[in-house]
Amino acid sequence: MGAASTQGDTETDAATSRKQQESSLQIFAPATNAGVRSVLRSLCEGSGAGYALLWTFCSGRHCVASAWVQHGSAQVFAEESCKVMLAAGQGAVGRTFGTDGHEFNDDVASLSSAQFVRAELARAHGVRSVAVFALGAHGVVELGSCSAQWRAPVVLGTASLQLAPSRAPAWQAVLWKQSRFLRRWRQRHFTLQEAGEHWQLDSWDVATASLTGSWKLDRCMPYLDVSPKHGFAAAMWLLGGPLLAADSQTGAEAIEELATIFNGRFMRRNISCSTGTESEVASSAASESGESSELEIKISTPQCENCGMEEAKGRLVAKLSGCDSLTGRWLCKGCFLSSWMETCQGAEDGRLQARPQWMALSASGDLVDSTPPDVQRYSPLHRRR
Repeated sequence: MGAASTQGDTETDAATSRKQQESSLQIFAPATNAGVRSVLRSLCEGSGAGYALLWTFCSGRHCVASAWVQHGSAQVFAEESCKVMLAAGQGAVGRTFGTDGHEFNDDVASLSSAQFVRAELARAHGVRSVAVFALGAHGVVELGSCSAQWRAPVVLGTASLQLAPSRAPAWQAVLWKQSRFLRRWRQRHFTLQEAGEHWQLDSWDVATASLTGSWKLDRCMPYLDVSPKHGFAAAMWLLGGPLLAADSQTGAEAIEELATIFNGRFMRRNISCSTGTESEVASSAASESGESSELEIKISTPQCENCGMEEAKGRLVAKLSGCDSLTGRWLCKGCFLSSWMETCQGAEDGRLQARPQWMALSASGDLVDSTPPDVQRYSPLHRRR
């Protein structure tokens, strides 16, 4: 619950960025991996292409994880492509992914957006021909040029082994992030991966091959609000992390998925159940049988983590001294009453940084702050007065 620490959020400190890059290469960092970029560069130089992009697939979305761009008119197109997020099966990248084939178009500017999602972008920046090559389940390589006269390779050969990431992230998306100091909004490629007892969230500027931020976050957090804010379709602030936003439905879904990772499906079930396949099937079956289409969804309540016998009525949340992260337990009514006074004493003897909170579980499944009044009003000393 809460964040353990913020590792960095700077756009300009090159030394800090390089240090973060080196530590992240052990898990997933194709954007800054010299070997990956070297292969992309070789593919460009060997074919005469103006740019090369490595698309990876995770969480049902394709994102550019690494790029090499030659100086020229294709540079802006490649940089803007790094900010694009494609749904599964969408466009030439989606059609090719997961296969052993490739696709070549010598005049992408004439294609529709359904055939090539970035067709309008290609027309604006003079990109004419594009080739995409599948790396099996690892991703897709895209090569493009502003000229129709270039040598698009038929196969990638050993390059596919060099470009395959050693470990894919648990989640990825291209979202807007507000910078910490200047409060400016920038599009970044985000990846989430396991880092021991925490989650590590990394922010990448793929076009410049730089790591712009890294945060170690606790695996569980209090309810994360996802709602339209700051002029975006959806925005969410991660406790101890960045403020994220999306201006598309795909981006909004990605933010909700990230919130579900930190909150769990139970806490966010009102959202997840509204689009569940089982609900749609049950509703359809009831409609065909002439019965009421109203669907009743029953979801089990978490058990008390103290006694393990009763259903939990809420979550007792506290922040230990010397620790930046929150801890919490699901408790039933009886265990809460027996634990509350002792937990409050921790704020007086220094074990806790502040008074604990009691987040009661409402009938609708939301967590509501139901912290009792100041404990001093109910202390034995107060009753003797």
